[in-house]
Amino acid sequence: MAGLLDELGVRDRVLLATKGGHVRTEGGGWDVDSSAAHLRAAVDGSLQRLGVEQIALWQHHRPDPKVPDEEVLGTLGEIVRSGKVAMVGLSNADPGQIRAAHAALGSSLVSVQNQFSPRFRSSRPEIDVCAQLGLAFLPWSPLGGWATRSRWRSGTLRSRRWPTSAGSAPSGSRSLGSSRRPRS
Repeated sequence: MAGLLDELGVRDRVLLATKGGHVRTEGGGWDVDSSAAHLRAAVDGSLQRLGVEQIALWQHHRPDPKVPDEEVLGTLGEIVRSGKVAMVGLSNADPGQIRAAHAALGSSLVSVQNQFSPRFRSSRPEIDVCAQLGLAFLPWSPLGGWATRSRWRSGTLRSRRWPTSAGSAPSGSRSLGSSRRPRS
């Protein structure tokens, strides 16, 4: 990744962010592992794969019911102090977890990434806590989530045409990949 950023000449304009704590199961599903050993290894693996010495923003993927939050926060603090990441964030955290992380990590905690979209708005309390604490809220699946993804994979979005008789985009709209701005 860093090589591509250098090749494109944009490395100094890109904030490199990634996550850790989500793992694949033998059956191909997903699970969580927030053990200190796994989180340290995840950071080291990301550094190696990305080809960088420090990750600007490293986010913890989701709470792990097998590991106490205090232990996870201690590990995140240790990772920040190691210099391997500049800032940390949380994903899928509730207001209490966000407040506890802010108390434990201070200014090292800069963001929270929870699901939020026109269809899924239950993260409003987390957005309010982020605003109170001065943290960035980064919505995941802001365009609707699983329904959109499954429709894309099934081909229904690829084959969809604009609802005009000629099959072209309505006046003033913008298609994917278009460099033209819509007329106002």
